Amino acid sequence: MKSSFENTGVMKHHIVSGAAVSLLAAGTVNVMKVRKGEATPSKAIKEVVKRTTQGTIATASVVAASNYKGQKNGMFKALTALSIGAMGVYAVEMIDKKFNADLDEEVFEEELACESIEKEVLNDEQ
Repeated sequence: MKSSFENTGVMKHHIVSGAAVSLLAAGTVNVMKVRKGEATPSKAIKEVVKRTTQGTIATASVVAASNYKGQKNGMFKALTALSIGAMGVYAVEMIDKKFNADLDEEVFEEELACESIEKEVLNDEQ
């Protein structure tokens, strides 16, 4: 007898549910940050997308791991699914970190350019 998890429709349902819950949680947290002035709306949207993606990956790996219960070598398969999910979540984090580092460098370079122009203007006035 097949378990309900072996049906691909049920799998999609769990993944979509995980994405919805992740979106709801991340959205709520970031709306509160924007209201308190701790984050800008664009930064909050990026954070929501990142957290929703991570939640979806985590949910998918947990559901996949639960599907291997009772199968031959099921424990190995489950641990593999969980480790792939963990790597996916970590990859999203590293991609975000790299992307934000590039943006921070551009902002820093613009600030340096503005400072040097301000110094030149101040020196010319004196």
